[in-house]
Amino acid sequence: MSEYFPCSPLHHEYGWKIADASIGLSNILLGCDALINMPILKTHSMDGAGMSFAMKNHYGTFDQPQNFHFDRLLLGLPALNALPPIKDRTRLIIGDALKIVQDNWFSAFDSDFICMSFDPVAHDALGLQVLNKIQQENGIDPAPFRQRAAAWLQNAAALGVGTDQMSNIEFLEETLS
Repeated sequence: MSEYFPCSPLHHEYGWKIADASIGLSNILLGCDALINMPILKTHSMDGAGMSFAMKNHYGTFDQPQNFHFDRLLLGLPALNALPPIKDRTRLIIGDALKIVQDNWFSAFDSDFICMSFDPVAHDALGLQVLNKIQQENGIDPAPFRQRAAAWLQNAAALGVGTDQMSNIEFLEETLS
């Protein structure tokens, strides 16, 4: 006898669109009242994103992330995060950048950065700065990563998901010892 679990990650509700494509959103996402997004900071050169943090963490909440890479990522990633089930339910983002993955899981740089935010675009813009700083310190040219991420960050800001302008981000730093 098999049981039906309506919140199984294999079940999606269809009727959503991003970048002119129909998608299904996870019933887990749709069944919750509030979201706390807990991404890790890493580079992501294989799909055109440049980096992965808060916004790209939602690639696990819909049924076809493999179709939204490279050029489709530039509009698809912001549009995904602008969907009401994600945008309206997000209450907090806690980003882990204590180890920043570079290239693969076996190549990570130490960091001392944890980011908390209510704004996923500001969160990722700040994460990109931290990533680029760590890359420079380790002899890696950050320009390609910055260039790839800048376009989708700007598109997300244009859709009203949040701000990508560092001058509009209130940054409070707390040092723990």
